[in-house]
Amino acid sequence: MKNLLVFPPQWSPLSPHSALTMLAANLRANGYEVDIRDLNIDFYNYVLTPDYFNKSLKKIDNLENILKEQLAYEYSNTKKIDEYSGEFNINASKFLKIRNLKEKDKAVIENILNLLPYALRVMKNKEEFYSLDLLSKALIIINQTLNVISLPYFPAEISMHDYMNPAFKFTFEEIKKHCFDESTNMFYDFYKAVIPSILNQNPDIIGISISAYSQFIPGLTLAALLKSNSNAHINIGGNYISRITETLKKYPEFFELFAHSVIFEEGEKPLVELIKCLEDKLNIDQVTGLIYLNNNGEIIANNKVLPLKFNEAPAPDLTGFNLQRYLMPEIVFPIHASRGCYWKKCTFCDHDFGQVYNVKDVDKLIEEIKELKEKFEISHFEFIDEAISAPYLKKMSEKILEAGLNINWYCNARLETNLTQDILKLARKAGLRMILWGYESGSNRIMELINKGVDVDKRLDILKAASDADIWNFAYIFFGFPTETKEDAMDTVNTVCDNTDIFHAYGKSVFSLGKHALMKMNPEKFGITMLSEEEEPFSSNCSYKIESMLKERELEEINQLFAQGSMKNYPSAAWMYITYRETLFLYICKYGADAVKLMKCPF
Repeated sequence: MKNLLVFPPQWSPLSPHSALTMLAANLRANGYEVDIRDLNIDFYNYVLTPDYFNKSLKKIDNLENILKEQLAYEYSNTKKIDEYSGEFNINASKFLKIRNLKEKDKAVIENILNLLPYALRVMKNKEEFYSLDLLSKALIIINQTLNVISLPYFPAEISMHDYMNPAFKFTFEEIKKHCFDESTNMFYDFYKAVIPSILNQNPDIIGISISAYSQFIPGLTLAALLKSNSNAHINIGGNYISRITETLKKYPEFFELFAHSVIFEEGEKPLVELIKCLEDKLNIDQVTGLIYLNNNGEIIANNKVLPLKFNEAPAPDLTGFNLQRYLMPEIVFPIHASRGCYWKKCTFCDHDFGQVYNVKDVDKLIEEIKELKEKFEISHFEFIDEAISAPYLKKMSEKILEAGLNINWYCNARLETNLTQDILKLARKAGLRMILWGYESGSNRIMELINKGVDVDKRLDILKAASDADIWNFAYIFFGFPTETKEDAMDTVNTVCDNTDIFHAYGKSVFSLGKHALMKMNPEKFGITMLSEEEEPFSSNCSYKIESMLKERELEEINQLFAQGSMKNYPSAAWMYITYRETLFLYICKYGADAVKLMKCPF
């Protein structure tokens, strides 16, 4: 039985995703050989080349002429703007972008052609990467390249941290349209190049992990092409797929086009059982957490069982990954101390949907870190737990120091009062360099609705304690929570902008309601008058209406005020240009938090 695990675009090209390292480790521990294909990093290495860039420019030239004819056919000087079709408006915007690129941004094209290979070298070179001037310019060149190669597929756009298409709706008709139309799907050229090598491996089962919405269309495109061109059993799993399993149960055609089966929620146990089923060692109805079509064309969803406990699971395995292909001089490896959330009561959050809280014994964690360090020379880690509790953080730090591990790491944590300065200093001594905090809002009223379970009035004290311990504070905030007023939002703006000594960096977003968020159980408490999951059934979010909310104009005004405050209080801050958590983290490890706070963008 030949087993192949595939991770499709789009995900960050800076490090491997944890999913395949854990699945592969468990298969090998059960006596199965498995090959790994990280097609996400392969994709970035494929498109970030002068050859692909030149091909994109030719596509843009051809497209310009086609669009000019199409627009002329529909255009009329008697028509009002709202009388034109949606397709006309998209094509008009695309045409203007092409014209601007060719007439106003010629220097961008020349820079990319001259500097792209050098920019990629900077990302991977240990000396050049740590020059802020070189790194900033390299990131600009790479992002400009991705903007240009996305242009033929406008409004779809890919970057180093996202793939999005504002025109795409998460309906089955739209999925089919975008997965099978080469003119709108920027992944087809890449898949045509790599699928022959996958078929040559002649796998019996291909597992495709779709962990985020940005992988949804590229992942399903890959699945459809493999299903129609190979004899392998195509199985799809991953976090995003788990969030839409109720929808999948209503669409037999999904299984006809994209996959023979789907694994929902945590996949380590079910994947082993599925392979045994394909070996005729288990009946298909014995494979837990599996959805599939039976011989009568009916969708069957098997029962799930408790997931594999971390203490029983093997260490993550990077065998088969080419770490030199990632766009980083040093790998920052994502690792779990726990899975799921120990609080699990925030009304807005569904990050740990489908997960059972699962904690790894500290001694086992230390052994895994030792193995990863010795076998794969990894000394930088990102703990991807929803949050690490204060008692665990203390014990883990003590064990790291006892073991003499020389590592650097960052993690998520909650602003809880038991996270004392003594614990933070201990963790810093053990290699903790940055904490990602869920600060959410500066409004006490909004925080009460969120039910964060922390002492809201003590949050700034904890941030100061972390800062005093030489730990970099990165705060997540968002606007647009149901019932949020302009005054609530300004509380957040003012709190961050007035406390830049302890808010060292932030990540800002606009609230969206996940289909599995707790607030759906009591919508009237949040002023929600209408909920709908059917407009876009394959989305992990749902649409809603509320009695009172910030209007788009007000949100834009708040964003502008926040931007002005940030420019004033974080003038030319380097972290805004380094951009990505992993790159920022490496800079903090290299230079120290205090030095990075003082760094300014060199241009």
